[in-house]
Amino acid sequence: MEREWLKQARKKENLTQIKLGKMSGCSGAYINQLESGVRNPSVSIAQKISKVLNLDWTFFFTNKTNKTLVRKD
Repeated sequence: MEREWLKQARKKENLTQIKLGKMSGCSGAYINQLESGVRNPSVSIAQKISKVLNLDWTFFFTNKTNKTLVRKD
């Protein structure tokens, strides 16, 4: 399942996959795999990515396709 919300959140922050990967402790290729739905992150990586993008980390583990990106407060 593709994670379009992740790609939108990354682009909204003007980050490349490589930059987001470096900021969250993984590779740009891994971010690409997450966005395309090929891989699922561990809880710790989901939390790190979500912290950089200011998102709720549980988005990674829901089956919802969020049309509106909800930022956490």
